[in-house]
Amino acid sequence: MSDITKFQEHLIKKGYDLDNYGADNDFGNETASASLRYIEDLCILNKVVLFPNNPYWIRMSDNFTDKFTDFLIVTDNDKVVSISNATTKAGRYWVKNPVTAGGILGTGVRVAGQTINSHIYKKGKNKWRGEGYFRQIATLLIYRDGNKDNKVDKNIKQQAPKWFGFFLHAMGKGNIIWNWSAGCLGAPLVQWNSNVDPYFTDGQIISDTIFEV
Repeated sequence: MSDITKFQEHLIKKGYDLDNYGADNDFGNETASASLRYIEDLCILNKVVLFPNNPYWIRMSDNFTDKFTDFLIVTDNDKVVSISNATTKAGRYWVKNPVTAGGILGTGVRVAGQTINSHIYKKGKNKWRGEGYFRQIATLLIYRDGNKDNKVDKNIKQQAPKWFGFFLHAMGKGNIIWNWSAGCLGAPLVQWNSNVDPYFTDGQIISDTIFEV
């Protein structure tokens, strides 16, 4: 089950009222409606497309917390159908043990924004356990962070072609990221299986979108 209290508090702080139930950690119609208005406004503000069936990631901070402190919002048929705890940043294992790619040392972190036709969904074909995942099929813009200070550094950018493998996928069963992400985006296993997988079909192409708030 997702813990969305902090996201509900964020909505209220941003002026999206939850007058009837407040931050009650329940994904009901009120929270779904407010979340859709929020995503619509973020799309307008950032000049990106609001797709009827797409994942939208909310990056809550630039810190490598090693926990799922971001959020993943899924739309389907022009409605918000789920909110999950998520990460848009690498786990601490890879922060402490950064890799070298293209001659640049550092943990990969996706740059916020929208990439059209960025990923394709592979239903039930995750190479680790079998659940569905989104495979990278377009070049993405990333930061390379190699100083291990647990904060995303934005001074080094790199183009990441599709073979870099910045996937979107389920991670572990707990709330620690650790080595589940070297730059991939994801959510805890149970939440992914209930909040993401049911809303996408094998071979479906999406335009991954990250908002920094």
